[in-house]
Amino acid sequence: MMDWIQALLKKHRRLQALDDVWKAFPPYPGFLVPKKAYREVAQWQGKEMRNLGRCIVGVLAVALRQPQSSQVIPFKHALGCVRALVDFSMMAQYRSHTSGAIAYMEHYLDQFQRMKGHQGNVGAWSKVVMNAPGPPRGVVVHMVHQVHSDPL
Repeated sequence: MMDWIQALLKKHRRLQALDDVWKAFPPYPGFLVPKKAYREVAQWQGKEMRNLGRCIVGVLAVALRQPQSSQVIPFKHALGCVRALVDFSMMAQYRSHTSGAIAYMEHYLDQFQRMKGHQGNVGAWSKVVMNAPGPPRGVVVHMVHQVHSDPL
């Protein structure tokens, strides 16, 4: 996901904004404050990945603020895609899944599929996201089957 986000930001000259926002986080309990700019991190460990998942939507929103008129729609769709993937990821981390949770996960994947179709050809985006394989949907289908076959 971050490859295509970087491609989008590079195309629109917003990479420095991402780095600036990333370094500007104040301390907060349970949150590891980044010590380096986003692009300076050479290796992402579990803690960094969890922090990224917690804040990427907000960071991206700030990095994409005040768009030119031609950037409004692509930025809106990029944020929608990221939000859908983060929401799906958060729901997938639940220890158990009710049929309601599965419905939310399906909704987030559907939202991602709708939004990604609006991105057009944005370098790494088209390679990574437009051709994304279906295992996440397969995982949801498997979970749906499990929830419906195992009485609570």
